Amino acid sequence: MALIRYRGIDARKMRGYEMRFGLPATFIQDTARTILERHLMIDLIGNAAYVPRFELEQQVLNAYAPRTYSLLNFSFAQTLDAQKKAGVKDSDLEAFYKKETETKGRYWVPENVQRLSTTLRQLTMVPW
Repeated sequence: MALIRYRGIDARKMRGYEMRFGLPATFIQDTARTILERHLMIDLIGNAAYVPRFELEQQVLNAYAPRTYSLLNFSFAQTLDAQKKAGVKDSDLEAFYKKETETKGRYWVPENVQRLSTTLRQLTMVPW
């Protein structure tokens, strides 16, 4: 091989190729330049697209590792009956609604909603 990796081109072998195949030196040089440029681009792209080793290991595990599955079966009716028997305390309900109102403004006191709609009617002057 005329191209010695990391040391350049062996000139004696290049002259031998020129004589054996009748190829001009410029053709061989251009071909060698093209090959070197392709290798350089492949190396640059390969180094630019870095993927950490742990990510590759995780992808291999996800793709090829054996898996074991378990199925959990339960009756919705039995679970619903158990929750109905347990019941909900009024204090728990009050705490839930209070928290939801403070954090998300989801549950409003009806008096405030009525007052707000009355105020909106007065502002827009639309008879309802």
